[in-house]
Amino acid sequence: DFRPHVSPADFKIVEDSKTAFEIYLKGFIAALRSNFLGLTINTTEANLSNEDVNKMLDAYDKALASLTKLAVPKSLIFIHQQELSLVMGQKKMFQMMAEYNRDPLQAILAINIGEDLEKDFATVGKEIAEFVKKNELKI
Repeated sequence: DFRPHVSPADFKIVEDSKTAFEIYLKGFIAALRSNFLGLTINTTEANLSNEDVNKMLDAYDKALASLTKLAVPKSLIFIHQQELSLVMGQKKMFQMMAEYNRDPLQAILAINIGEDLEKDFATVGKEIAEFVKKNELKI
């Protein structure tokens, strides 16, 4: 549930080029920044409000919609699959954490999985950084 399989069958795949790489990476960064940067959640209360939950789920939905619309260069298909799977996993994790009152064990599992997801995001981030450096990209 936290790392769903993402099929590239629905991707808009394009030929590799420096321009395609840069457009893709800029689009990826913009999709995350525009949906999560500046998002404020009240962390002073023990439970998330319905409003905060809805804001987060909306941000995940918008980010996923933006990411799935990106033109993906052939060399970045695997990375794109990983990124989408991780964002979907984080959304699932957040949904489970928001249901703490209904199912506390599931929420605890989600919190523990969150650490693994963060590590996986860091690994993908390193792969992207290496790709950027290797291809001398400007993003």
